Amino acid sequence: MPRVATTRKAPADVSDFVRAIREFTSKDEVKAYLEANDKRFTVAVLKDIARALGPTVSKSGSRKADIQQNIVQGTVGFRRDSAIVGGGAYQN
Repeated sequence: MPRVATTRKAPADVSDFVRAIREFTSKDEVKAYLEANDKRFTVAVLKDIARALGPTVSKSGSRKADIQQNIVQGTVGFRRDSAIVGGGAYQN
């Protein structure tokens, strides 16, 4: 029996969403943005957003809430945590 090629749906154009998320400075802003766009952001779109945001955002999770939390933690949460760690570094 011949193999049937499967194709993955092309990623959504998420550049506007990614740009907006990167401009936020608090977790609450990111959460509010994701909640306001809940109907637009399917699990697949959220995974595309996470992928586009870069390596600090985990793409794992099968539930919307998990991926939304990963986006919040991997963007503003990561920047905040990095600033805390960097600001507390020993200086000579």
